[in-house]
Amino acid sequence: MYEDGSKYVGWMRKGLKHGTGTYTSENGIVHEGIFDKDKQTNYGTETWTCGSSYHGEYENGYKNGKGVFQWSNGTSYAGYFKNDEQHGMGTYNFPDGRIYVGLWHNGRKHGKGTMKWPDGRKYHGEFVSDIISGYGVYKMKNGAIFEGYFQNGKKHGRGRYVNSRGYLQEGEWRRGKRLNNVLSYK
Repeated sequence: MYEDGSKYVGWMRKGLKHGTGTYTSENGIVHEGIFDKDKQTNYGTETWTCGSSYHGEYENGYKNGKGVFQWSNGTSYAGYFKNDEQHGMGTYNFPDGRIYVGLWHNGRKHGKGTMKWPDGRKYHGEFVSDIISGYGVYKMKNGAIFEGYFQNGKKHGRGRYVNSRGYLQEGEWRRGKRLNNVLSYK
């Protein structure tokens, strides 16, 4: 037991956590796995008192590599981490039924990915810092499809919109609004 109320059960070397062990912090977070000079490394688990947990790889005390994070509200992430953040390819399941599969950078959706909504909407394309931005295809719940460029989550730039009856509009959009130079035909 340490002065702050935390405790460690396991192998030690020169007064430091080193080898297989279980560390429980003063606020109840339990770290189980392999330690190297007081830092969790290799593979291990973290469990919070609220019921959230992480199972995966560590390096120098940080979540690094492949892992699964399960939040107590039903949210989950399975994929790659870097310095405790989602980073690389991963799948994020939201508690409302949305699913994102794609690239992450420093804890944000960033790069190519696919977002699906429970009501049938689907976006496949580029994200920048959690926001739909760049080229993508967005299918709406009524079956209409927009293929083109987005900026800050809105249609912006060249694109094609096909409504649920097959009516096509091609042209330019700015901040989600069609410009007058849009060609329309069926």
